[in-house]
Amino acid sequence: METRIWLGIYRKLSAALFAVALTLQHPGSVAQPIGVANLRCEYQRQPLGVQHSHPILSWEITSNQRSTTQTAYQILVASTRKALNQNLGDCWDSGKVATGQSIQIPYAGRPLAAATTYYWKVKTWTNKAAPPHWSAVAEWQMGLLAAPDWRGAQWIAYEQLPAERVAVLPVDGKKDTYNGNNVLPLLRKQFTTKNNVRHATLFISGLGQFEAVLNGQKVGRHFLDPGWTKYDQQAQYVTFDVTSQLRSGA
Repeated sequence: METRIWLGIYRKLSAALFAVALTLQHPGSVAQPIGVANLRCEYQRQPLGVQHSHPILSWEITSNQRSTTQTAYQILVASTRKALNQNLGDCWDSGKVATGQSIQIPYAGRPLAAATTYYWKVKTWTNKAAPPHWSAVAEWQMGLLAAPDWRGAQWIAYEQLPAERVAVLPVDGKKDTYNGNNVLPLLRKQFTTKNNVRHATLFISGLGQFEAVLNGQKVGRHFLDPGWTKYDQQAQYVTFDVTSQLRSGA
């Protein structure tokens, strides 16, 4: 008789604990909206200097519902943020594409221009009943895609030493043979902005390493740019957004 009493109490406690567990796991049974996040172009967020004419795009589905999978997507790419906010993909509108793929989607719109910023967003459909939503706006900026895009740019160098006092070495570069010191020149360019600058990008290359300074502040957080190559065959360059470092008149 005593055993039966304890068994009954145990069953009641188990039922109570199970009810509490259900309450904790399903507060109000309200599903959160399904969203789209982590938009990337060429595996980066808001990249600068994109070199590919058909960059690849990717994103992630966010949901608190289990087994949520994508069933279709639509990508819009626009030349202005205003156009994109009006759901106008003047560069590319993929239309609704029935697929679960959300990575390595190649851009398939009109030709992209060098040194130009493009804005994009994506809408996804899933296997859930929730209506599709547009993601937040993301962007990327193209790099300089061909030699003509560098038109107007010039190589600058320290050329004050007479030729007889310069030794061209494969490792050290130029050396002042008179004093025996390696030459590390500081090259300066001064210019004045006439109007308010809406956007400014610095494309810079060098044979060796450089450190750029604008209005007394180091540009970027990089060191040892732009990377060593065979300079008689290829020279790399680096892209910086320097809008915040420019000010009116300087």
